[in-house]
Amino acid sequence: MHALAVLALKLAVNALLGFVAGAILKVRESFLAYVGAGWLGLKLGEWAGEQLRVRDPSEVEIGSQDTPFLFGLAGALLVMLVVRLLRRGIPRKT
Repeated sequence: MHALAVLALKLAVNALLGFVAGAILKVRESFLAYVGAGWLGLKLGEWAGEQLRVRDPSEVEIGSQDTPFLFGLAGALLVMLVVRLLRRGIPRKT
């Protein structure tokens, strides 16, 4: 698979994970925030899986790498939860 296509597919998966996490937690953010939350969630999920020595049953192969989808979603949920809690403490302009 072409390297640019792999990068675009990874970006789409990151955005999807972040968007799903944001929809579950009812957090509205920009596209880049969803991509960032998805990317951080994937890294957090990969790390948690390695620490727990558990293989994600829903790994998706993108290019030549496996992407842990469920662990990534759980990590993205944690990231978006932190964003939501941080936003709660910031007063809104009226």
